[in-house]
Amino acid sequence: MSFAFRFYGGLEIHPLVCPHRPTEPGFEHNSDEGFDAVVRIQECPEMREPGGQLRSRVSGRASVSYVEHLIDTCLPNQTVIDMKS
Repeated sequence: MSFAFRFYGGLEIHPLVCPHRPTEPGFEHNSDEGFDAVVRIQECPEMREPGGQLRSRVSGRASVSYVEHLIDTCLPNQTVIDMKS
């Protein structure tokens, strides 16, 4: 299963599914333990400063619409990546 990212408000939004408990090295994931859904918000490559890295953050609230709301209500002198949750 794959999820396509999308652009919104000049940022990339990536829905992700992660194992509920990290998999131990050398072991397979136990799917009975369940999964968590999160959303990663990432700067677009064009926003990166020369020689800098792309900044991103993960929102534990796994709703793309919630992340869109964060982007829409972000103050003009702030970026959603810098906002406190």
